[in-house]
Amino acid sequence: MEKHAKRGTPPPSRPAVRDSAESIGRIIGKIAISRGWEERLLAEKARKTLLSLIAPAIRIHVASIRVTEKGCCYLKLDSAAARCDLSYSLQELRSETNRQLGTGFLKEIRLG
Repeated sequence: MEKHAKRGTPPPSRPAVRDSAESIGRIIGKIAISRGWEERLLAEKARKTLLSLIAPAIRIHVASIRVTEKGCCYLKLDSAAARCDLSYSLQELRSETNRQLGTGFLKEIRLG
């Protein structure tokens, strides 16, 4: 343990964990871009964002979700009723996903 000059003085301040996490995120983003992984990174962000936007009652029926580097999402559900419900909101889900990503990356969502 460090000894401090006076008893009762707080230890030197450290950067907040959140600041460190944001810094790491920026660094990883820069590395991904420099190595040509930007599309892969966007595809994964789109997959996570889209999955978070789907209603929990429908999300439990998602069997698989895959987003290609060209911006096409393949969403497989294990329930015909859930697939039907989700089909009505595909355009809204695509738009909101793109809005949250800040790009027009996601071009299409296909249900299976």
